[in-house]
Amino acid sequence: MLLRILANRYSGRVSDNKEQVTVPTDALSAVLGVDPQGREAVYTVREERVSDSQPTPSLVERIKALVSWVQGTRIMRGMSRYGNARGGLLAGGIAYSALFSITAALTVAWTIFMATLGNNPEMRESVIGAINTALPGILDDGSNGGLIDPDALILTGGLSIASIIAGGVLLWTAISIMTGLSRSIRAMFGINQVVENGVVNILRSFGGFVVLAAGIVVSGVFAAGAGAAGTWLFGKLGIESSISQFFIKLAVWAVAICLDGLIIAFLVRVMAGMRVPRADLLRGAVLGGLIMTVIKIAGTSVVSSVSSNPLLAPFAALATLLLWLNLTARIMLMVSAYMANPPRVYTPEDARELRGHTTPNFVTLTVPESLEWPHDPITGALLPEPKLPLQEEIEELPEWGGLQGNWARKRAEKLEDKARKASEDARAARERYRDGQRQVQAQQANREKKH
Repeated sequence: MLLRILANRYSGRVSDNKEQVTVPTDALSAVLGVDPQGREAVYTVREERVSDSQPTPSLVERIKALVSWVQGTRIMRGMSRYGNARGGLLAGGIAYSALFSITAALTVAWTIFMATLGNNPEMRESVIGAINTALPGILDDGSNGGLIDPDALILTGGLSIASIIAGGVLLWTAISIMTGLSRSIRAMFGINQVVENGVVNILRSFGGFVVLAAGIVVSGVFAAGAGAAGTWLFGKLGIESSISQFFIKLAVWAVAICLDGLIIAFLVRVMAGMRVPRADLLRGAVLGGLIMTVIKIAGTSVVSSVSSNPLLAPFAALATLLLWLNLTARIMLMVSAYMANPPRVYTPEDARELRGHTTPNFVTLTVPESLEWPHDPITGALLPEPKLPLQEEIEELPEWGGLQGNWARKRAEKLEDKARKASEDARAARERYRDGQRQVQAQQANREKKH
């Protein structure tokens, strides 16, 4: 029934009892009664009935209507933005950079923790477990053969050349990873460049790095605190251990969702500087925190799958960590794209819209005429031109098979391309003529002023 209604709306076959205010402009509008940006309906309907005189929509039409509706949903629009902004490639770069920044982050966080709460053995064990949950196999807890001994992360000793170099490397890695993460998040919102003070950017990146590192430790502290408080409370109430353990786990998971959501909101709003509407920011933060917590709970299966790979078995801990960082970065960028709530992506119908048949097919100073093509002045990316000169005048050639027909078609297309190029050259020549004429007039005006 749903497919039938969607197909009927898509095909526009409704009864005459329809009070139409604005005609929809694309398939999504026809299917759902919305405009191309996914906003509310642009027309009202008193009564909708399939006209008896019209044929029943085919299965292909119904499937097309359903696909069009799915592509217009917020999740799919966000995934389209993630793909067009090369989110997978950015996530790989973030994971690679983060791999070299983890030691710096853990050094800062673990040193602060040991100086404040490190004397409590139970708290220390809980925090190590929480860090290993967030970053599987990173710390050695005495049984898992982790990559790093926690005691080696504590900053000790006086000022020396080695400590100065180590501090410089720590500072550089911290700023680099946070800068890359901020730019990647901005890309999900369609922002390629921001104007900001360089010193402020460096200070904000380092501060964000410290907050992010501390957040991992604080997550472990809160989880341990919630577990201890729950155990004490259920013990006082005399509730069975199995039931109490279940509710304690729920409390720990709820705390983890809240903390992960706060970290995501901090990265988007403070580090990337995205002024997201409050409702979208809250919705995205909760969704991201929930996904991150579920991934952490299922982390053991990820570790076992990597360890069972014969090729990666010798480097299981390192490979698992890299995989985990990549997955975390992907979730962060996907959630950011979801927060952006972007419009539907425009899909060019002809390669000519993006200069696909011209040489060059990009903007370059080598060919000054290309600078007049519509393009993004920041990235240099070409913008689609749905109505290029001669595009509407060229009649689609009828089918003519065989060797002679193919040769004739290619010759006609080649001549059409030459005509299009000549039209573009003529337009560019006219622009140069006008520029030269304006310069001559300006020179004459200057001479008259001097006399």
